[in-house]
Amino acid sequence: NKYQSLDSRVETLVVSDGMCNEGTWDILQYLTHLRELAIGDGCFLAMSEVRIIGFRELEGLTIGEKSFLQYEYRDGYFNCFFCLKDCRRLKSLAIGCYSFSGFSSCVIEDNPSLEVIRIGEVNRRSSNFFDSSLELRSESHGRRLMNRLTKTELTRMR
Repeated sequence: NKYQSLDSRVETLVVSDGMCNEGTWDILQYLTHLRELAIGDGCFLAMSEVRIIGFRELEGLTIGEKSFLQYEYRDGYFNCFFCLKDCRRLKSLAIGCYSFSGFSSCVIEDNPSLEVIRIGEVNRRSSNFFDSSLELRSESHGRRLMNRLTKTELTRMR
């Protein structure tokens, strides 16, 4: 395994602009103590599935502009999937303009500490998840709803 020498105790990972654009990148499964993940602009252009699931320590996820783009149609439509699920400490998610623009599915589910979601930019064409459904889910299993977004803003493009 090419990641065996990687220290699994890494808490912050920053991916520079234009990186990781060929093939798949499965390093995240080895970073079990990751608290912050920051992905720059124009990264991961070849990925069609992004699954960030069960990262118990992750508190912040930032993705720059024009990352995770897909230009290839499969069966007449884009078949790309983004899932952010079961990250118990995640407080913020920020996605820059045009990232995930060709993704056909977006699921953000069971992240009980999530307070801020910023996808795209107000008063600017963003095209995030352009042809996809967006689901925000939380199941409290008998407890009072504890998930709350501290700020939500829906605006009209001019």
